[in-house]
Amino acid sequence: DHSLRDSVIKVNNYTTFRNGYTGFRFVKLEAVGGDITLSGVCAAFDHRDIEFKGDFECNDELINKIYDMAVYTLGLNTREGFFDGIKRDRWVWGGDAYQSFLANYYLAFDTDTVRRTMRILHGADPINMHVNTIPDYTFYWVISLWEYYIYTGDKKFIASAYADMRSLLSFAEGRLSKEGLYERRGGDWVFVDWADCFDKDSGPI
Repeated sequence: DHSLRDSVIKVNNYTTFRNGYTGFRFVKLEAVGGDITLSGVCAAFDHRDIEFKGDFECNDELINKIYDMAVYTLGLNTREGFFDGIKRDRWVWGGDAYQSFLANYYLAFDTDTVRRTMRILHGADPINMHVNTIPDYTFYWVISLWEYYIYTGDKKFIASAYADMRSLLSFAEGRLSKEGLYERRGGDWVFVDWADCFDKDSGPI
């Protein structure tokens, strides 16, 4: 059951979600207890005004539809940073952000959101955990900084983020094995994929 359940609050004649904004594909409304009548339903479409400049079209209509949905989804998830989804976490995750960066460079070239996302993911010094507690995402952050420069040539931001990069790398270097390889430590969530065929829990603790 992957449904998202929420309760609503009624103030005068206006009813809203308890947990603030959320996203949905389908909605089932149920009255639980009391004498409740439904007089009307509306949903607010909250989004940023983004100009998509890139485009794609081929002779396979299914691929075109997939592309259109992907662009629409990226737009919905472009908030203060590139969110992982508007339906569930509604937060910035390094792996999701990394993919969003690459799509964004082609579609919108929204460098402001890239920079904000990088700042959110890094957090404040001193660093005592990986980005989102996931070693892979720390390394994605460093790769993202390099690719940001490749796509933008923005030396000013690179200079301002250099100390952040060093703090992340220093943290990672402190967890290397004697052979100089990265090892999983307690508190690390080694993420490769959700697939069960990957053993994400083995390794030194």
